[in-house]
Amino acid sequence: MGMKEREDLQATLAVNNSELELIPFISDFVARVTVGIVLSLKGVDDVERANIELKGDQVKVWVNGRHISTNAFASKIIKATITGMTAVLKGGGDIQNLVISVGPRNE
Repeated sequence: MGMKEREDLQATLAVNNSELELIPFISDFVARVTVGIVLSLKGVDDVERANIELKGDQVKVWVNGRHISTNAFASKIIKATITGMTAVLKGGGDIQNLVISVGPRNE
């Protein structure tokens, strides 16, 4: 996926079952970070859609509707990256569960 294609993606973010309102810059930032994370995983070559779910110590990743397995090390890095990014957002602290969804803009 080239940078031009990444510009066509947007992200939604829900923390503790409440969707956060994201300004376009933050939506783009979260989308790009999420795509970068999933592209680094084994078996992922292209991203049209991605979902990352965090619940406690569990990390679940889907890319283009396919579940992507992560080992303990990758899960820790994903969780630390996502929680660090999210903690600075209004409503993003004290994360019990989190869902990031990335897909085509204006869908």
